[in-house]
Amino acid sequence: HNSSPRKNGPFVAVNCAALPPELLESELFGYEKGAFTGARKEGKAGLFELAHNGTIFLDEINSMSSDIQSKLLRVLETKQVMRLGSDYVIPLDIRIISASNTDIIEKINEGTFRRDLYFRLNTLTLTLPPLDERPSDIIYLFLHFLSEFSNRSIKKSDLPEPLQKALLQHHWWGNIREIRSTALRYHIYSQTDNASYTYLFDQHQPKKRAHLIDPHTFKLDMKKAQQTFQKLVINDLLEQGYTKTEVASMLNITRQTLFNHLK
Repeated sequence: HNSSPRKNGPFVAVNCAALPPELLESELFGYEKGAFTGARKEGKAGLFELAHNGTIFLDEINSMSSDIQSKLLRVLETKQVMRLGSDYVIPLDIRIISASNTDIIEKINEGTFRRDLYFRLNTLTLTLPPLDERPSDIIYLFLHFLSEFSNRSIKKSDLPEPLQKALLQHHWWGNIREIRSTALRYHIYSQTDNASYTYLFDQHQPKKRAHLIDPHTFKLDMKKAQQTFQKLVINDLLEQGYTKTEVASMLNITRQTLFNHLK
């Protein structure tokens, strides 16, 4: 936005997941006085109106309800918006940037995101891969945040080699937010005498599941279990109408072996 011809216009950002559908609709499109119970008596301009001649950023657009998706598609097609309770349209000159934290194609296949809206929005796609898939960015980002916290420029040569190694070996399951927190932690505790730097990282430890079987009392006859399983498979195939010859071929055993199992 700041590098575009619209830089002198407004930049309006809205998190579509942070508001319930009925409130999101009034926030995006605005409303006239008396449009609904609790509405301002003077009405309210929507975020699309406020973004006129600028950019509107719709974050987590995948969380939009189908009704709002339909109205958004209408705005994109006509470049006009109509407030709730109004009988006139307002022309718009805006650019829309949208973001999703899930795979939109999957949402389309599930029927929760409109296919026509996707293709109307999908002019230019920017994919942000997880941090673990772009290790060359790890040190750069760490230095960026560390310089921000320190109010001075910090170079790669300023970081101890063991720290750089620890940063590159860590699994960044929290992505950019995690590396920012790690840089802040290092800024606070940089004098800590810990060569492994384990204190810097959030360790993702899955909850240990309770054992459902007591290894001291549980006994299993594997041979008997295998025979039982084979009998179940053979009987099921025979009940489906396959001949004994066909069953033997499917299970890759001889007919004699099959007869022995049946006995």
